[in-house]
Amino acid sequence: MSRYPHNTGFKPAMPEHRQQRFSKRVGDAATIKSSDNRIFYIDRDWLARNAVGLLDQVSGPVTFLGEDSDTLELLFRIVYQEKGVRVDNLSFQRLLLLAEAAERYGAFAASEKCCASMKSHSKGHALEVMKYAAKYRYPDVLDAAAESSVGLSLVSVSHVLPANEREFTAWIFYTDQYSNLMRQMTQSQYASCVCASCVEKVAYMAMLRGPGVLVHLDDLFSQSLYMENMYCTRQLPVALASIIQHISADDSAMLHQLFQGLYHGGLQALRNYDDVPFRSSDGTIFYLNRKRVGRNTKNLLQRPRGEATLLDEDAVTLECLFRIVDEEKCVQLELLPFPQLLLLAEAAEKYGAYAASMLCCSAMKKDHALKVMAYAARYGHTDVLDAAAPFSFGLKPAEVRRMLPNAHFEAWGMYIKQHQHRRVVCPLVHWQSRYSACACVHDAFKVACNAVLSEMYGQVQPEDLCPNQIWQSGRYGYKDKTSAKGASNG
Repeated sequence: MSRYPHNTGFKPAMPEHRQQRFSKRVGDAATIKSSDNRIFYIDRDWLARNAVGLLDQVSGPVTFLGEDSDTLELLFRIVYQEKGVRVDNLSFQRLLLLAEAAERYGAFAASEKCCASMKSHSKGHALEVMKYAAKYRYPDVLDAAAESSVGLSLVSVSHVLPANEREFTAWIFYTDQYSNLMRQMTQSQYASCVCASCVEKVAYMAMLRGPGVLVHLDDLFSQSLYMENMYCTRQLPVALASIIQHISADDSAMLHQLFQGLYHGGLQALRNYDDVPFRSSDGTIFYLNRKRVGRNTKNLLQRPRGEATLLDEDAVTLECLFRIVDEEKCVQLELLPFPQLLLLAEAAEKYGAYAASMLCCSAMKKDHALKVMAYAARYGHTDVLDAAAPFSFGLKPAEVRRMLPNAHFEAWGMYIKQHQHRRVVCPLVHWQSRYSACACVHDAFKVACNAVLSEMYGQVQPEDLCPNQIWQSGRYGYKDKTSAKGASNG
């Protein structure tokens, strides 16, 4: 870690002359030329381990590839197992180019890293993400993009998910549930005890926005007038929340079940191979393909041969690790509890499983900032240190000193000190009445971000407010007899 006077985190020092990293021939290197005429000299051993599809295409004195130099440089940095390579900050188009190249050249680690980042782009690029996920069989990415695809036309989706594919049928079943709910809303079936004007606005919103409005509830907060009138009493949001919950839990048409069932059945025991046996600390034996173990780990095959190599980790940890080593797609590490994820990350570092290590770094959560920072400092993951640093405010220096090496602790201290004078204070909007739907909206849809609410209410005119809602801030001077009575009883 280097210490910059105005950094926003633990900024790693950039390698000098990175553009020249692959510009010198060393040994029996393959000569690769990008579409914009940059030459890369890539070690054939690294290609054999981490991009076997590209090695098969290497022929003649120079191999010409269709990707540009920026895409290839990112790909080769991952092929060379460089730590701290970030793809989550790439634009979607750049990420898509890298993901396509990773799939084309069999770079498993790069594919998994791109797959994890694709989910964050599902809202703004639903069709493109669905096309990528369907093409390369990533059902969890399809799941992530599904909500953002509600309301899209059948024609546009049919171009992405061909009609003869089961994914398209699954998507039809999934979106039809939201369409049915929206039709029922327009018939006021779930709007009992709601004032007539608000029912009309619910129906108007349904026709205007279509069923996609039900899976973009956070967007509704940016349209303040609609939001104020849609949820003016308790019955409507509770009914909607209940129905939406049933949609996500309906096994007969649940998108997650339909997509996931096409490819794998979740966390199951590994298939038995005849090559290399390993025994977990609690006695479970795993059989792995020798070539994949050699390609995706550094020192598992260096251990003595025997009936089964005894490892220190338990069966749950090894199963997750071996599924990645075995190059299984869609291993969802974000579903693991943090202690189990940390055990997996330690095992990945111990056995040199680069792809597993990168996936663990991507899945690290902010809720355990100190432990994440300690792990990242121990193994040199400066990008993870950067991501965890903003969530370390409020930690006791004695605890941080005990967990971090001296150099990292000094960098953390300077980082905290330079930000101590900064106070981010969001203007608050306080609810004074509890009989209205205000509390219900917060509880049912979990979108009570004070900053967003403040921005929203700043655009609302007093006469547009639903009379059942009370404001404490007093910015609008809005009070009537109903409000005063509600405030006195609240």
